[in-house]
Amino acid sequence: MRFLDKGWKKIIAVIIKLLPQKYTNVGLNLLGIRVGNNSTISKTTYFQTNRVEIGNNVYINKFCEFHTGIGQGGRIIIEDDCDIAMGVKFICETHEMCNGGGRRAGKDVYKTIHIKEKCWIGAEVLILPGVTIGKGCVVAAGAIVTTDVEENTMVAGVPARIIKRLPVL
Repeated sequence: MRFLDKGWKKIIAVIIKLLPQKYTNVGLNLLGIRVGNNSTISKTTYFQTNRVEIGNNVYINKFCEFHTGIGQGGRIIIEDDCDIAMGVKFICETHEMCNGGGRRAGKDVYKTIHIKEKCWIGAEVLILPGVTIGKGCVVAAGAIVTTDVEENTMVAGVPARIIKRLPVL
């Protein structure tokens, strides 16, 4: 786990890497990242800040990234009983479109990402700012999620689109 924050938070992050996996959640909670009971977070997970809430019985595989933005950044909320495959990226920061002079990317904008309970997010998925993924959804590997996803649906593609309705869990 790598953190941009300095000082004691960086020291705790290093200690977490050295401890057995079963102590990872305790260390993350010390850093202000709320991790529920029975959740497993890979030690290769990157947290930009501590504005992340992870529910109970959540599994986060290797090389996932949580980008909430510096300063007034967004939040990432993952509810209970979710599975996050390897390489998933959550990005809460974007920019306003600038239409006059200078650069095209204008002022920073931060939006919360919310993953509702019982979701399965496939490998190498990119979830963009402001997205809510409804209860019981499946997001296929490699999808780029740009808009909200209705509950109990499977989405795939770039950008992600509904490919099938799923039975209610």
